Amino acid sequence: PDTNTQDILTLLERSGLLLRTADEEPAYVPARTLEAIPVIELLAAARSFEEGLGGYREAPDSRIQGIEKTMETALAQALEGMTLKDLAAAPSRSETARHERGFDPYHAQG
Repeated sequence: PDTNTQDILTLLERSGLLLRTADEEPAYVPARTLEAIPVIELLAAARSFEEGLGGYREAPDSRIQGIEKTMETALAQALEGMTLKDLAAAPSRSETARHERGFDPYHAQG
């Protein structure tokens, strides 16, 4: 993998979200079942990677800190109980739009 991809894979491995196989050409697999990995945990790992690269520092202004805390709370509430399995099983926006328009790819006329 290129450097950025490898950095992310390493971060997810260190975060306990991925395991590297012992194959000659290693691959990565989930460290736990998809039902056991909360989406919020994956986002937190990704955020720590981005913030680490960007040299993020906590906002000095208490008003900004308050806004950030409100955003974090809203995000946690919106994703509460959602796992990677849920995310993987959710239809994409394009699939949902096709369904809403009545398009059924399994019964489409030729």
